[in-house]
Amino acid sequence: MAVRFANAMGANYKETPSHPRVVASLQFPAFSVIIALRNVTPRSLEAGYTESETDASLLRIAYLVTGTRPGGAPLSTMKNVSSFNSGRDREEINKRKLNADLPLLKRVVQESVSYTSGLTAVLLQIAHPGIAKGVRKHSNFSTRLLERTQNTAIYINVMAFGSETEKIAFRNFVTLAHRKVNDNRTENTYDSMDPQLQLWVAATIYMTMLGKYEAIISRLSELERDQVYQEFSTFGTALQVPLSLWPENRTAFQRYWDRQIADLRVPDDALYVAQDIFHPKYVNIPHILAIILFFRHPLEMAIATEELPERVRQGYGLKSTWWSRIRYAALIAFYKLTYTLYPESVRTWQRDYYLWMMRQRFAKK
Repeated sequence: MAVRFANAMGANYKETPSHPRVVASLQFPAFSVIIALRNVTPRSLEAGYTESETDASLLRIAYLVTGTRPGGAPLSTMKNVSSFNSGRDREEINKRKLNADLPLLKRVVQESVSYTSGLTAVLLQIAHPGIAKGVRKHSNFSTRLLERTQNTAIYINVMAFGSETEKIAFRNFVTLAHRKVNDNRTENTYDSMDPQLQLWVAATIYMTMLGKYEAIISRLSELERDQVYQEFSTFGTALQVPLSLWPENRTAFQRYWDRQIADLRVPDDALYVAQDIFHPKYVNIPHILAIILFFRHPLEMAIATEELPERVRQGYGLKSTWWSRIRYAALIAFYKLTYTLYPESVRTWQRDYYLWMMRQRFAKK
């Protein structure tokens, strides 16, 4: 194990970190831990650290001990130049009787346990050939997995809990990045602005987050399931997915989901990206963070292995074994026994933390 850990650390590992993000969040079976670097400033959050800025940094659990206002100060000085929802979507919202305050969505996504199937969602997403090709050509999971995970968590929490101004600001930020991710000048085989690709990503978020919430915390009534299903549409409609493209109801969504799963054939691009996910190298990050990630990884793999549809699991070369089933069952049992015993402030820390992080990033823009 020591050899495996040394290999995972990589030859370029340095004890003084220069990770491109200030913080990294870790989801654990019953609790979450934030590890942060010293000298947190709005400028460094926006621009990232340099080697000289981190040489003397000490690890600390920054956000939890600094007395920061939960979520930070909401953005109030940014010009709100447009409405978050288009006119066409507003008509569809009224037709579907969608509660714009998203009360059930907030209840689900504020719980840290709802994020524990994140790897399952990622593997389902990149099993789509268009997404896989874009990720392979424009990203790097081996060195940016934490950053990508963090940005996704920020997006989810901003769209659920942010003000309309904040939602618009972060949507514009994501859209600007997505515009560069395509091969429209050459093969025209993928485009991250494609509503169909964004719909699939939103669908995987809905299935994995709600599934874990109901499995661990409580099952919703049929009426609540209908309502929260409509509310989850915001993760697609916040970008380029028109609400009319989100399946009209849960029955229509299940048909869509079954078709997508039946059509998935894990492409070579997905297998290439998956190798970085299955065998990550913990380079340029703090020692303690690398150790935690190293020991957390098998648990994440067990969850994904047992939750992926059989054909998708086989496509990635994963096998459900007695050991993976035992680990998965033990994790779920542990969650059920302990998770609801923790105070709400512990269970929902990431809601305020990711809002705070977004607000720090945009405060100086």
